[in-house]
Amino acid sequence: MEIKVQEKLTLKADYEKVFNFFAQPEVVLKCIPGAEFKGFNEDGSFKALAKVKLGAINLSFEGNMVFEEKDPEKGKIVLKGQGKDKKGTGGVKTKIEIEISKAEEGVEVQVNSSTDVTGKVIQYGRGMFQQIAKQIFGQFVKCSKEFLEGNKEAPEDQELKASSLIVGSIKSAIADRFKRNKDKEN
Repeated sequence: MEIKVQEKLTLKADYEKVFNFFAQPEVVLKCIPGAEFKGFNEDGSFKALAKVKLGAINLSFEGNMVFEEKDPEKGKIVLKGQGKDKKGTGGVKTKIEIEISKAEEGVEVQVNSSTDVTGKVIQYGRGMFQQIAKQIFGQFVKCSKEFLEGNKEAPEDQELKASSLIVGSIKSAIADRFKRNKDKEN
C-alpha cells in the first residue's frame, strides 16, 4: 500500500540554515514525531527508528536511510530508506524529495514523499495511514517553523499526539466506509 504526502511550507528563515536543517538527520528527525536518530553507518547512511502508538496499535519501524542527493546549489535533497516493524508484522520503503528555494519572504520548501507499507500492518487501512502521515507532517511543520524562525539552538524531540491521531483516524474510517457504501450503490 503506497502512501504519498506532498506538502509545501514557507519559512521566514535563511536559505543556508533551512538547507542545513534538512541535510542533518540528527537534527531534522527531532522535529518528526515518533522518530529517533540512531547513528550513522560507515557507508554514510544512517539508522532511524519510527514509532506510532494509536490506542492498541503499536508500530515500531527500524531501518536505514541514505542520501541519494544532497545539493545546496540546486536546493535538492533526496532520501531513500527502508525498515521493518520490530514485531515482524510489516515493512516500509520510502523516498523523500525535498526542494528548497528562495522566496520573497524567506524560503519555500516542497516535500514529496512516497512510502510503501507492506505486511500485516496494512490491515489498518490506507485511511488510517494517510491520517497519521497528515498529523505527523502537521506537527513536523510546527516544530520546524519554531526552530528555523526562532532562536533555538536545536529543535526539541517531538512526541506523537495520539489524541489527534485517534480522532483523525476515526473520521477517516467513517469517510472510507461512507465512500465504499456509496460506490456499491452506484
